[in-house]
Amino acid sequence: MIVEELAQYLGKNYQPGKLTWTMEHAAALTRGWDDFGAFQQREKEVLYLLAQVERDEWWWPHGAFLREVLGTYHEGTKALSVLEYPAGIGSFGLALAEMGYEVAFADFQGKSAEFLRWRLKRRKANWPMYDVEEDEIPHRDVAISFWAAQRYPPEQQWKFITDLAARAGLVVMDLDGRWAGLPCFHMVDGPALVEQIR
Repeated sequence: MIVEELAQYLGKNYQPGKLTWTMEHAAALTRGWDDFGAFQQREKEVLYLLAQVERDEWWWPHGAFLREVLGTYHEGTKALSVLEYPAGIGSFGLALAEMGYEVAFADFQGKSAEFLRWRLKRRKANWPMYDVEEDEIPHRDVAISFWAAQRYPPEQQWKFITDLAARAGLVVMDLDGRWAGLPCFHMVDGPALVEQIR
């Protein structure tokens, strides 16, 4: 479905030949950025890459871990509220929405965010989409953040993690940045971390 959506979104500018990423090429594209915002705004290369990640399910270890965490963390009948940040093209959030979670998305402005807004409109969905630099992002039960913190320089990673922890009761993330093999997952108790910083 993601390939059809991308082709419809890009129209005559769609180039199917760009959906031929390898893990090595993906790692090369994501290496050396000053911050994740710059990575996300790398125009169409990132857009095609994220579409292929969703199509080929490169994220399946992340998804399996996330489902396990949410299933354990969820208590009662109220749907968990989940923030995907950075959202990219919304691969995780859209899947969780279909499973009944109350989702929201947040990201920097760029091609990926524009495409995600289009995907949400196409679904006639009212799931919120926030601009990280402009909007106030409400607190959520859980925040998910994959392939993000490791894109920042080391001196900025801690700030990114603590900012995210202040926005959710639980943060689910990966920190090792590998594109091959099983990622190293982490769960962060948001309030406890914020209290520790204080």
